[in-house]
Amino acid sequence: MRGLAALLGILLLATAAWCGPALTYCDLLDRLVDLNGLPGLEPGVKCAQASSYDRASHDPRRWNANGDVGQYERVEPNGEAVMADLKGPGCLFRLWSANPQGKIRFYLDGATEPTYEFDFRKLFQGDFGVQQVPAPIVFQRPGDSANVASDCYLPIPFARSCKVTADRKYGQYYHLGYKLFPPGTKVPTFHLPLTEAESTKLKAVAETLAQMGVQPQNPGPGSRRTETEVTLAAGEKRTVATLTGPAMVCELRTKVTGPDRYVLRQVMLRAAWDGEANPSVACPLGDFFGAAWTAPDYKSLPLGWTERGGYCFFRMPFANQASFELENQGPQPVQLSFSLRTVPLAGLPADWGTFHAKWRREAPCRQFDYPLLEAQGQGKFVGVMLFVEHPVPGWWGEGDEKIWVDGEDFPSTFGTGSEDYFGDAWGIRSDLRQPYHGANYEQGPRSCCYRFHISDSVPFLRSYRMIIENYAVGGNDYSSVAYWYARPDSTDFFQEATWAEREPWGRFVAGAVQAETLFAGSLPAGAKIVDDALLPDELSGHRAVDLGQRQPGDQLGP
Repeated sequence: MRGLAALLGILLLATAAWCGPALTYCDLLDRLVDLNGLPGLEPGVKCAQASSYDRASHDPRRWNANGDVGQYERVEPNGEAVMADLKGPGCLFRLWSANPQGKIRFYLDGATEPTYEFDFRKLFQGDFGVQQVPAPIVFQRPGDSANVASDCYLPIPFARSCKVTADRKYGQYYHLGYKLFPPGTKVPTFHLPLTEAESTKLKAVAETLAQMGVQPQNPGPGSRRTETEVTLAAGEKRTVATLTGPAMVCELRTKVTGPDRYVLRQVMLRAAWDGEANPSVACPLGDFFGAAWTAPDYKSLPLGWTERGGYCFFRMPFANQASFELENQGPQPVQLSFSLRTVPLAGLPADWGTFHAKWRREAPCRQFDYPLLEAQGQGKFVGVMLFVEHPVPGWWGEGDEKIWVDGEDFPSTFGTGSEDYFGDAWGIRSDLRQPYHGANYEQGPRSCCYRFHISDSVPFLRSYRMIIENYAVGGNDYSSVAYWYARPDSTDFFQEATWAEREPWGRFVAGAVQAETLFAGSLPAGAKIVDDALLPDELSGHRAVDLGQRQPGDQLGP
């Protein structure tokens, strides 16, 4: 009982840090790594983004307008370009730019003169004047170019208002992600230098973020591990864990081996909470961890894949029962290791949601706005994996992300390009593997990008819709996993896909004629169609003709 009481205290403190009436700056820093409190649904909190998106998009006839640079809320009489003008209490949780230049100014709580002014480029290098902010809370690609991916997750809170400006109108790309808290919430106004306690907390959070692949925080006492090794025959389905609650899964690990190239996508993972008929987690096992086509090597805060296999630190609370099921939908047997770590709960907090992760695909994607998540009810969006196969050479990622919360007429988050949403700029590169954002795979026509919303999670009371634009309508293969928390009575638009609907396209050679189509349904004697499932290299369209033993001059058809 003493352990349960201690854990309940930890969870109550985590909930208060997310939703309480008074927040300290240390609370806001804790949010950068607080997975324990992430299931809290934050009623009354609004998360949105100010950005340089093309304002012509407000005209329905210009929905695909793409001039996402140098656009501001307004330009002041003194020439300052206003990026955001917010009424609090609230907090900026993410700054991003593809070409930071000039000065960035913050006017906090009604100030008529800048409360703080920084060199915009140096800010992303951690230079806040009297305070140095360590990586990876700040990130900037190395180099001298003015065009460079730049990210900052240092919280900048305000009690009443926050106006952010550029010293003049530049051709800037920028994002300012923020949360507004319910009226009456006490939020400290951002101040520098930080106190000794705040500086110590900042350093500790940065050290945690720099050590990906290990638990970012103590989930509480009394943890218990459930482990199993299993071989699944082709077509076999098996429940690999049944847990009793109230409890919370705080760690999931797996490793998969099998002869088939696409074994990671062939195995389905399902998890159901408290006897629900439709699993809240329904996802190809590899895709869940960001490993769609092959095993990448990357680490982020909540998810990753290493030589030890995949890990997940997203918290998965449940009241009474949880079940985990694996199904091998491939043609060959597979071997899996599967382990869960759980901690007991004294009870499920009333303002918590349960964890969801679901997969979908459109191949070829024929929509300009590819939907990542559509959900009804109360919940909180916390991340996405996007897998893109683009067989036609060229840049695929020109599309903006857009988020509508609770039936908004116009998205409250409107991005400036796919790579910008995933924390990069001027293209996607797989060497960007940060705690919250990056690309873990970029090879040939295939890209896998991830973005996790931890401090900048997006609460919703009634509905949530998120899309990313697809400028190669009809040409690309888009698939994705959305991660969110929601009430048990919530619904979503996902439908589980069969293996035939999940199988990757395979190698594509533009303009090539497929040999297996040349024989009008009648192969020469001794010839056969083969697939590439067990071959060392992929075949175009996964198929080829094995002509058998032939001699020069043999006729292959009528």
